Amino acid sequence: MVFYFIFDVLLDHLFHQYLDFPFWFYLANALIIGFIVPLGDLIESVIKRSADVKDSGTIILGRGGVLDSVDSLLFVIPFYFIGLQIYFSFVK
Repeated sequence: MVFYFIFDVLLDHLFHQYLDFPFWFYLANALIIGFIVPLGDLIESVIKRSADVKDSGTIILGRGGVLDSVDSLLFVIPFYFIGLQIYFSFVK
């Protein structure tokens, strides 16, 4: 959660002319995403255990498959998109 917040603040400083979000937006994103990333990993693990599958593929050797590498992103992206939609609906 802390690293995501630091990453957001660094992106804001690098691309400030393009991204003009307030400080609270980055803090809210860090809190929400900090809770959703482990949740996505746990839910994907439950799905694999219920199917009696150890790895979700063999494309990426030693990583457990592509799904294991992107499981957190699959759960974070919809929440991030919804957060952006809510922010821009109030700012407009």
